[in-house]
Amino acid sequence: GAPTSAAPPPAVDTRGAELELVRLLALLCFRRHACQKLAGEVGGLAAVLQRCKLDERQPFVREWALLAVRNLTEGCAENQATIAGLKQLSTPTLRVPPGEG
Repeated sequence: GAPTSAAPPPAVDTRGAELELVRLLALLCFRRHACQKLAGEVGGLAAVLQRCKLDERQPFVREWALLAVRNLTEGCAENQATIAGLKQLSTPTLRVPPGEG
């Protein structure tokens, strides 16, 4: 038969899952060196660092990400070294509306 074009699958909203995964990583890595090290090795630290900026659609992801960074680095020299080796790509600019600064 003739090939038919299938409609693309509907977009899946993963915001709730993202929050729960960051939260889970934060809790699993609390004072557990083996979990901290493994998370760093498989990209968990990088994934958490990417979620440390404010996302107005899901503001609690940032809060859990900050806790996860703490739990991933407390007593874990490997993850501390990873963060110490990062380069700042740009300096954020604070824009103050006229009349407020």
